This record gives sequence, C-alpha cells and structure tokens, in this order.
Amino acid sequence: MALNELLFVATKTLNDNDALFAADSLVEMGMANEKIRHAQAQASRNLGKYTKAEEIYKGLLEDYPEKQEYALGLAMVLSAQEKYDDAHTHFDKILSESQTPLYMAVIGKAQTYQ
Repeated sequence: MALNELLFVATKTLNDNDALFAADSLVEMGMANEKIRHAQAQASRNLGKYTKAEEIYKGLLEDYPEKQEYALGLAMVLSAQEKYDDAHTHFDKILSESQTPLYMAVIGKAQTYQ
C-alpha cells in the first residue's frame, strides 16, 4: 500500500480533531493528495470550521470540477454559513448534472436547514 493510501486510511479512522491535525500536517509537508484534502475538508466541516472547509472544497473543485461530492460539500458549508445564494448555485448545478436519488435526498435535507 502506498504511503499516501496508508495515511488516508489513518485520517478516516481518527476522530475529527485528530484527522484534521493529521491532514493539516500532511498538507504542510506537501504530501496531500486528493483524498487527504477531502478528508481535511470533511473534518473541518464536521468541526464547524466552515471557512476553512469552504476554502478546501473550492480548491478541490478547481482541481476536480467533475466531482459532484466536492460541490455538495461546498454547498453544505456555504449553507451552514448562511450563504444561501451561493449554496443554491451549487445545489442547482448538482441537480442539473445528476438526478440520482442520493443527491436529491441530500439536497432536500440540506435545504430544510434554511
């Protein structure tokens, strides 16, 4: 197993505080790949560090614009920050690109928090 894969598994088995610390450390050492950055964004979001999560998700979307899970993560943190117009832009984009039940269910749930 590659070192990055092993490190990714470690970030997923830790609590959010430890996972964020590990992911931040990997980013600082220049060892972060897409999965590590995503774990970093998720842990930031889970800990209520929405500004940080927003920045990471925006970077992920810039690098991987086809990944709807990053658009969804960004929409969720924007909504949590009460940036509803921006969140709706991303939710609408997801809906226009995918009509899968999973995304529709998550989007419907996220919109109820407004």
